[in-house]
Amino acid sequence: MKQIALFLACLVSALSVMAANFTGTVIDENNQPLPYANVVLLTITDSTYIAGDITDGNGSFAVNCKCRQAVVKISYIGYETATIALSGRTSIVITLSEDAQSLWDT
Repeated sequence: MKQIALFLACLVSALSVMAANFTGTVIDENNQPLPYANVVLLTITDSTYIAGDITDGNGSFAVNCKCRQAVVKISYIGYETATIALSGRTSIVITLSEDAQSLWDT
């Protein structure tokens, strides 16, 4: 019985290490998910790359990072880039606004 309990404790510990530490969803102004948006975690001090991901078809992402003091930068073609400080959060919903400037206007 002790061996089973030890095995289960090790399994739970391993799964918690593998789990993403920062998750979120990226949506547009109409609350529609933005699939395949670029998500990057950067250090606060010098914007060094920590980790990154791309949102799935539902606009969700998960980044393995134990950092609690970082900046998340979200970009998507046709939308304004958002940069937000984590400030200890482990989950976030980010709304991106459409970029008013057209590619044809440049």
